[in-house]
Amino acid sequence: MNNTPDVPPFNSVSVVLSYDPHVLTASSLDYSTNVFTQTSYPQAVIRNCLDGQGAGGQSNLCQPDDGLGITSFGESILGGVTPDGTQGSIFFLTFNVNTTVPSFSQILIKQAILAYGSTSIPITTLNGSYSSLNCGGQVCPPPPPAQPPPFIAEFLHVQSIRLLVESVSSGNIISALELLTFNNGTVPRAFSLSGNVANGSGNLAFWILSSGLNTGDPIYNVPSPTINRTDTESFAGALRQVIHLNLIQARGNIQLNWAWDQATGVLLSFDSNVVLNSGISNSFGYSIAAMTWTNLWPTLTVGDFGMTANPTSLIIRKTSINDPFALAISTITLTSLNGFSGTVALAATPTGFLGENFSSTQVNLTANSSAYASLILGGANSPPGTYFVTVTGTSGSISHFVTLTVQVVVQPDFQLFISIPPGGNIVFAGGSTSVGVQLFSTSTSSFNGTVTLTGQVSPFVSDGPTLSFNPTQISFAPTGAPFSQLTISTTASTRPGNYTITVMGESGTLVHTFQLELTVLPQPVLTLSPTSGPVGTQVKVHGSGFLNPSQDRFFPVELQITFDDQLVGFFFLQGSSFNFTFNVPDAQAGIIHQVHAKELFPSSLDVQASFLVLPEPSTLTVSVSAGTIYFPGDTAIIFATTNLNGQLTAVTSLQMILVGPNGSNITLNAVLVTPGVYKASYVIPSNGSIGTYGVIVKAHQTGLSDGSALASFEVKPTWLQANGRNVITATSIVGAVGTVGVVALAWRKGYFTRRKDEFPIP
Repeated sequence: MNNTPDVPPFNSVSVVLSYDPHVLTASSLDYSTNVFTQTSYPQAVIRNCLDGQGAGGQSNLCQPDDGLGITSFGESILGGVTPDGTQGSIFFLTFNVNTTVPSFSQILIKQAILAYGSTSIPITTLNGSYSSLNCGGQVCPPPPPAQPPPFIAEFLHVQSIRLLVESVSSGNIISALELLTFNNGTVPRAFSLSGNVANGSGNLAFWILSSGLNTGDPIYNVPSPTINRTDTESFAGALRQVIHLNLIQARGNIQLNWAWDQATGVLLSFDSNVVLNSGISNSFGYSIAAMTWTNLWPTLTVGDFGMTANPTSLIIRKTSINDPFALAISTITLTSLNGFSGTVALAATPTGFLGENFSSTQVNLTANSSAYASLILGGANSPPGTYFVTVTGTSGSISHFVTLTVQVVVQPDFQLFISIPPGGNIVFAGGSTSVGVQLFSTSTSSFNGTVTLTGQVSPFVSDGPTLSFNPTQISFAPTGAPFSQLTISTTASTRPGNYTITVMGESGTLVHTFQLELTVLPQPVLTLSPTSGPVGTQVKVHGSGFLNPSQDRFFPVELQITFDDQLVGFFFLQGSSFNFTFNVPDAQAGIIHQVHAKELFPSSLDVQASFLVLPEPSTLTVSVSAGTIYFPGDTAIIFATTNLNGQLTAVTSLQMILVGPNGSNITLNAVLVTPGVYKASYVIPSNGSIGTYGVIVKAHQTGLSDGSALASFEVKPTWLQANGRNVITATSIVGAVGTVGVVALAWRKGYFTRRKDEFPIP
């Protein structure tokens, strides 16, 4: 197949070739480099049959119309179409020649379909031929169409024949007039017959023989065929002795059967079966005629029965190859005539591959009544076409028949293909999986309907798997889509076990279903250690109950660990359990957050565990104030405060330790003045107390960390102690009176009682 550059996209092709099997045999069909291999889409070969043999011995690649002299091929691509302007071949077919004698065979393209979904694309075909004949360098013309023999052709479409004997002379010389009427609108035709019934001269042919012939006698007194048998049958309401002649000619391709009245030699019935061969085609035809009235015999009242069929024309509609429901029914009515009673045996002889079955093959018919039987015809194995069924009723020597016309047609049908990803039939409770559903046309006539998808789950239980289709209707229409995605969802409470998913596609009276098995596993478990803590807490995640990828899957499985929506890490699952450690990221304190283990492919698995983020631990703050300088004998006043988150607060316990200059320490009695404020005092000894003192305050609050603080003060000698010698020297100069005055002045102004840092600036 060579396409022009402007050929539109397409996704399916079907070709059927025919040829003379006496001359050619299909040897091989190669499609390995055809146009569909130029795409990346998966290919599906629907039909590949050579002379009735499926490729690789696969019988499903052939259809009922395949056989000798037929090669068929059909292929499509799934999920896409060919690019614009695709060029290339569909297949290469190689023939073997079966004969060495000069011969000729046409190679006809009986069918060529190129389609995009349900839309056919115009295609131009060119038939071929094989010839070993010498046709002057030109292609040999095909043989003329097959024609029936002249003595059969002149009776085509004849409805009735009237034969009038006009004269008889010398005992054997007869003149007669024959009148023919037709059922196709042809004007009735009359012609004369005359001849000698003894030797067959003239144009009497087989219309009238000599009377009294018996089995074994020649029909004429010259070399001619002989009578085959004699029996009793009913014609024109009378039982007659009947003589028969059966001939087979043309190597079995022509079968002729005559029956004459033994007493008069008049033709009673004639039937023929003819197979016409012409080149590569065969045609089949048959004819049946019988006498229904004559004035040669006296009217006798003879018991008989009539037989009719309703309907006589039937249509069998097939929805697919080997469709078991491709049936049609006709009712056969038997009617008693002239008081007939007895059992009538029914038989049916169909052409082609029609199947037949009677509701009863033996029908009891009482006098002057009617009885019925149903004939069920099946077209499962019959290719499209027109067929005939001859129904015969026999009771003793009485026999009648009726002919039915049956038309087998293929109703465009569809099929559903499913695609399940690896591991897609296994899901954890709380997870989901997806299945692809694709529409496909299975018949030679493209399906152009809309298919509605529905589904059900078995067993049906509370919180069981649920189904959703996107979209719910699929079609090949330009505005539609031939694909749908089935999502199977579960909840955390879905009971683990095995479920059967049934998907049904309906389009009018056409219904197709498919099933798949789903296994629901218990949901994996996540445990956290610890389960609460402030930001920055190190958390160990332990997962268990996951599907081991090394046992049930053929691809790596990635898990993502998130804190709420924050990704904290990912890894590839190595078994059915794992451990993972992370630090709690920034998050709102005081609420519960979710830690997720997510499997993004093939299922949307999301396993969760809760973690409570606590506020940052409160810090206990201790401060202490003890003054700066004291003198021996002073009382040191020490204050300590305790704060929690900036607020004064009482603590469970508080210890205040005073460390002396010599390293000794004493515990002071701290008194709670007001919440968070403590006070202690210390009387500085008059002797041996010079130096730096330290105050250590330790606070403890239950549930929090401890706090502490350090302060110091210095004890120095008084001014008098430090300057006593200089004062005495001065008195010796100014006298006693001056000394007393100075001392009094100093006392009065408080020089000896003030601290060093309170002395006025001179």
